[in-house]
Amino acid sequence: MKRSTKIALTGILVAIGLLVFFYSSIKPWLTIRQSQPNPTSSKIVQTSSNEDPYNITNTKFDENPTVFVEAVNMQIGSHNLARFTYSNAADTAYSAGQPIILQAGKPATIRVKNSSGMKTNIHWHGLTIPNDMDGAFDELANGSTKVYSFTPTETGTYWYHSHYRPVETQVGNGMFGPLIVKSEADSRYDLDEILMLSDLTSSGGMMGSSNDASDMINGQTGENSHSLQLSGGQIAQLRFINASADNTKNVNFPFSVRVTHQDGYALAKPYTTKNLTLYPGQRMDVEVVLADTENQSYTIQDGNASIRLNYQANTKAAKKSPFVPAKGENPAPALLGKVPDFTIALAGGMSGWTMNGKTFPDTAAMPVKIGQTVKVRFTNGSGMMSIDHPIHIHGAHFQILAINGVSTNDNTWYDTYPIKTGTTTDIAIAFSETGTWVIHCHILNHEDNGMMAAFKVS
Repeated sequence: MKRSTKIALTGILVAIGLLVFFYSSIKPWLTIRQSQPNPTSSKIVQTSSNEDPYNITNTKFDENPTVFVEAVNMQIGSHNLARFTYSNAADTAYSAGQPIILQAGKPATIRVKNSSGMKTNIHWHGLTIPNDMDGAFDELANGSTKVYSFTPTETGTYWYHSHYRPVETQVGNGMFGPLIVKSEADSRYDLDEILMLSDLTSSGGMMGSSNDASDMINGQTGENSHSLQLSGGQIAQLRFINASADNTKNVNFPFSVRVTHQDGYALAKPYTTKNLTLYPGQRMDVEVVLADTENQSYTIQDGNASIRLNYQANTKAAKKSPFVPAKGENPAPALLGKVPDFTIALAGGMSGWTMNGKTFPDTAAMPVKIGQTVKVRFTNGSGMMSIDHPIHIHGAHFQILAINGVSTNDNTWYDTYPIKTGTTTDIAIAFSETGTWVIHCHILNHEDNGMMAAFKVS
């Protein structure tokens, strides 16, 4: 056999092997994706309105809301698409879910009525609440109602979404909404705006595929979102929530903003930037103060979606920021040299997306005592199937100890954090509530395909 023929044959065999490997890797995803249909409904709703439901500057607290989970044909820009929505008793066509506005320390009772035509549930992302209220393992049959009762203890920007597998299908088609626990300081902002970042995926397309998805801000594409209004001397708080099922969001500003909160918690050291990167599930709050001497119309950009900020110039002096930085306690130094209590290797391959080589529910549970601070080490390879994994932990926030053995000296609190390709990341976490708390990749395709485990807190 000629050398050229051998080389060609070898190339063909390698190509076939790669195709088999790729198909085997996505086969579980295809099975899960097809196990539940997309939403179907004869009900048509128009999402445009003169009022902006995500401007919560003067929104009153409501500790007893009802969330209606509905399948609708939603008019979004020029698209008429089958979607889900979280609506209210007035049947408001929320394009990015019904905003729930709570007050820290006040008991909340939230009724969830499922009219979606399929089974679902709701998880309260980022809240520290009793385990039986977390929602991750609930099952709400079509036509059923579940009552969630809890008292939020921490102010900040959170959100709620389906956690019913396939999670990617339900969240990717609209089963999400913002949940804000307001503080006293929030009332002193001239503008308090929620900005939900998500994707519009065409019917039948792969979620997360760049050729069939459009970025959305508050459920609108292009520049169809409500514009923001700000005058000289005023100060705005913008709350960004990445509700995308799979995609990282990069927000760009034509002016500097001050980042004040991460995943609901105040920063000890706020910082200024013109760009935000939010992995799926993450939240960031920013302050905006403008002092231009002429009227301006600015564009805040997220991929191919944008929102306008119209600025009215005047000579008023800028207000003092109401933001109060966190005390900023670093993790105990002794944790840096401590042997990890648990090590979790993240990987993808023929058996799906794995933690320590296993897919959920076959992943091993990790026993933890309530109040015990444990060190968890994540490893993420750099092979062909490697990708950044935004890891979300239910029931608690955590701090980053070290990356690749180097201390981060980071006192920021997270509930979702990206374990980047080729890195080893150590975190410190303690739980204040008993129960089974899941930990998973918030790229929902990865969660659906097994990258999930649990802490057993007793």
